[in-house]
Amino acid sequence: MVQYEGTPYCGFQLQANDPTVQLELERAIFTVLREETRIHCCGRTDAGVHAAGQVVSFLSFREVDNPGRFVRSLNAILP
Repeated sequence: MVQYEGTPYCGFQLQANDPTVQLELERAIFTVLREETRIHCCGRTDAGVHAAGQVVSFLSFREVDNPGRFVRSLNAILP
């Protein structure tokens, strides 16, 4: 689950030329895992909307052997 303050974003879902939550999350996952991924979300938000407890998932061919460290790494690099 993720939570975010959506003020600087143009919603959750990827858009051609606008900053989105999905783009930020996918960039962070790439930085941590060194693997391109596509995340999937249980819903999406509009521009400027905040979320708490939004469920996202992704598939990876890399093993995440320490989920707690993975989450801390993402939190450290996400805005």
